[in-house]
Amino acid sequence: MRSLFIGLVLLSVDLLAQDNKDSNFDRRYHPDSLKRWTRSMMSELSKKHPGFYRYTSKPRFDVLTDSTAQSITDSLTTLQFYRKIKPLFATIGCLHTGIRLPAQYEAHVDASPTLIPFEIFIDSARRIIITKNHSEIEIPLRSEILAINNKPVTSILETLLKAIPADGYNETEKILILNHRFAFWYRSMIEVIHNFDVEILSNDRWRRVQVPGITTSVFPTMDSLESAGVRQLDFKIVDEIGVLRIRSFARSIIKRNGQNFKKFLKETFRDIEEKRIVNLVIDLRYNTGGTDGNAAMLASYFFDKPFRYWDRIEVTEPVAREIRGIYRMFYRKPVKKDSAYLWRSAWFTREFDYY
Repeated sequence: MRSLFIGLVLLSVDLLAQDNKDSNFDRRYHPDSLKRWTRSMMSELSKKHPGFYRYTSKPRFDVLTDSTAQSITDSLTTLQFYRKIKPLFATIGCLHTGIRLPAQYEAHVDASPTLIPFEIFIDSARRIIITKNHSEIEIPLRSEILAINNKPVTSILETLLKAIPADGYNETEKILILNHRFAFWYRSMIEVIHNFDVEILSNDRWRRVQVPGITTSVFPTMDSLESAGVRQLDFKIVDEIGVLRIRSFARSIIKRNGQNFKKFLKETFRDIEEKRIVNLVIDLRYNTGGTDGNAAMLASYFFDKPFRYWDRIEVTEPVAREIRGIYRMFYRKPVKKDSAYLWRSAWFTREFDYY
């Protein structure tokens, strides 16, 4: 079944310790409570997530969970606790499983100039290159960042990459995320400050600059980055080779840009047939997925008989047991095969019907 997403606010209603007027973001929580929360979170999630131990074995995960809990030797704020357990969730190796800070806290820091004023690109050598400078300090574009507040970029990247969730051992998407949201990840995982002391290398010359932070309004929103106001689907013929570009499979994003996936594919493959195009390149760069039905529809154009899009969908026993009572009106009871529980096509929705 689709991966679980757990928000930090679900740990306990007492975790935020907020009244109706003020938010006490500096409140600290006793280390014994934090250790208990850490262990209970991981234990409960392991029972519900069917791929919890797919990339990290249970003995190894137990060690990581215990070492994280044992490293909590003093009381911590919500942000400090978040930084402790964020890498644990990333260790699961599931892009859709994560933990986030309370919305009230994010709104609080978003209102302050706490973001480093650069947009960056991480190259193949893991160098951080400035691609856009939002500060008033003159800094040549393509300058390389060497350190921020005396922290070398190698150390910063190591911390951030361990915290960002991705499927399996994939690091390319982590790098892509940092290329678009480095300032935000730096703030949430490294430090929340208003001024940055940055060491840069420009034209083979070392330089230290002090730049003030900026607010979130300066950066593009995630929605604009995802859709970018451009066509998600494009087809052209170059030197008698068809080039089909699909930026996203997400129905909502495609519709937002005024396109229809089914109609587009039908017209594209009709064009390929009429013009007798023999070779086709499908460009999926930067495509992070989306609606499974669209991906299955694309696959169907390359088969002339029924095919299996998914081999199987596994759920855990606790999830299988939850399909009872009123839920049986919408979903069929998973069937046990060997030690796994297999999802079956639903009564009400075709969402899991891509076999």
